[in-house]
Amino acid sequence: MGKGLSFFIPHHGRPKISLRVPESHSLHVCPAACGRRIGLRSLNNGEADYSSFLYITEADVISGDYENMVADTIEELMEVLTPPPKAFLIHVNCIDDFLGTDEEALLVELRDRFKDLHFTICHINPIASQDLVAPGARKQDRLYSLLDRSSEQEASVNLIGNFVSPDTKGELFTLLKEWGIPIVRQIHALNSYDEFQRMAAARYNLVLMSMGRYTAQQMEKRLDIPYLDMPVSYDLNEVEKCYHALALVLGVVPKGWEGYRREAEAAIASCRKKLRNTPLLIDSSAAMRPFAMAKALQGYGFKIAAIFITHGKDEDMAERQWLIEHSPETRIIWGGRYDTVISHDLPADAVAIGFDVAYTLKSPRFVDLQRDETLFGFHGIRTLMEKIAEAYDTETRWD
Repeated sequence: MGKGLSFFIPHHGRPKISLRVPESHSLHVCPAACGRRIGLRSLNNGEADYSSFLYITEADVISGDYENMVADTIEELMEVLTPPPKAFLIHVNCIDDFLGTDEEALLVELRDRFKDLHFTICHINPIASQDLVAPGARKQDRLYSLLDRSSEQEASVNLIGNFVSPDTKGELFTLLKEWGIPIVRQIHALNSYDEFQRMAAARYNLVLMSMGRYTAQQMEKRLDIPYLDMPVSYDLNEVEKCYHALALVLGVVPKGWEGYRREAEAAIASCRKKLRNTPLLIDSSAAMRPFAMAKALQGYGFKIAAIFITHGKDEDMAERQWLIEHSPETRIIWGGRYDTVISHDLPADAVAIGFDVAYTLKSPRFVDLQRDETLFGFHGIRTLMEKIAEAYDTETRWD
């Protein structure tokens, strides 16, 4: 990013979604200043009932007594929380990188003292990572570390990494049921801790977002649950390859999606006819793999004027390189600087996919899509086409 201030893009009305184990409670062990930010977020997202704070002082740090305070705080919380939680997530802030808490010793103490409870420790440090694992990915792994190994296996799969369920009207759930998998579990859709524990009996983990891949790898080691990468894709052939691979690992004949593909193809043709030569703008707030989205849409005949990147990822670098080589007219705009965006003189009549670029340009044609949420498979492609067509016909006002 160049010199100067970055342009702040507000996301009013969009709560920051956090994954949570049902019937669990989060205890944040941190200085008061650090806890303030977390506390405000909990209030804004309606999660205050699931969070408590143990504020440590300089004296606690120097004496090392804060580790003993954790167990005493758990005991106090068990007396006042109704209903009492079945698991605790102990969140330690970045100050712990300097304190060097003996996590294993602390967990042993807690498990010995509270034999009916489950515990795990999560690090909160947004600027550091361990073993090149992103903080968000490591936090997801800590949630699933609460799962106990299951002695049985059931006809179910888990969806890992995603924060929002794919649209239940999509073909994914229908195909799984037809292929002998009637149960699909997602951590954010579960209501009880016992139901959460049933995730350990799944036949497969399906990784829908890259943030869940590390978790799936660790679950394979701890629980012997194999996983399959199935990232959201807007490429018809990639979607078909994913379903083909899924059918094979489930031991069924790979078929059943042909009608859904034809529906997606029809939606693409209809949208192309409506837009004619109207260009598209794509930004990284809309898709986890914005370059892959751009390549797919260009392959269908859409004109991609620019790709706006505020959150760079490595997942679709191959597609980025393809666009650079085969579509030099498509501009790639990096960073969140306002003057960087407006200096490219982007077309005013373009359909903007994603809030960041739409808000920055005050685009009248806006596709409200956040990180591929609810979109998956052929149904996801069809829905995206419908959203683009609707945005083309609808004026968004930014008053």
